[in-house]
Amino acid sequence: MDLHREFPVPPSDIHRYETLMTSVARRLLEAQTLCDAAQDERDVMYSALQIRMAIEEVGYASFVGNRSFLASVAKRDPKKWKDVRNHLRKHNASYWPVGYIALEDFGTGQLWLRHPDALSEEESVREWGHLSRILHANPLAIEHVDWQQELDYQRKLLGRFFCLITKHFVELHGQPFTFACELDDERVRIIGYRDDDRLLTTVGEIGR
Repeated sequence: MDLHREFPVPPSDIHRYETLMTSVARRLLEAQTLCDAAQDERDVMYSALQIRMAIEEVGYASFVGNRSFLASVAKRDPKKWKDVRNHLRKHNASYWPVGYIALEDFGTGQLWLRHPDALSEEESVREWGHLSRILHANPLAIEHVDWQQELDYQRKLLGRFFCLITKHFVELHGQPFTFACELDDERVRIIGYRDDDRLLTTVGEIGR
């Protein structure tokens, strides 16, 4: 069997996934630069914007990765991020990518070693809400934002986000395949795998 030919995600969608992940990496690197050199609340707010947009783009990328399945159950592609997230949750509860540390070889196949600190889907929803509140903070509110505390918060959040995107895999709904994404700065590498009850057989690099 030609596993490369059998892989269910078309090259055009893999390319879209690569493009979105490159954008996510750039946003997180920009946020990291802002946090490292922050002088006032403007830098913290702009960092919050970049992280929030990165969360949204991961959601869109997850949609692209599962487009073949989702196209069969949806009349049209949702446009807003909240709609994308709700659509993914409804039809594929495992849509969010999973960070991993390494692949462990068992001779007959490989297994993921998941990263315990990688940003989870539930955390991403909560953090998106937190960042939105920061971006729309009322300067006349009784409780003012502690910008130094928020800066420290975002630095920790960035650490968990990098744990997710540096190495992660995407589960394909109803398919005996998955793919891994590795980021080195802004270079994206996509590797396909056949997944037999979590035991992996390499399909090969399927990105550009």
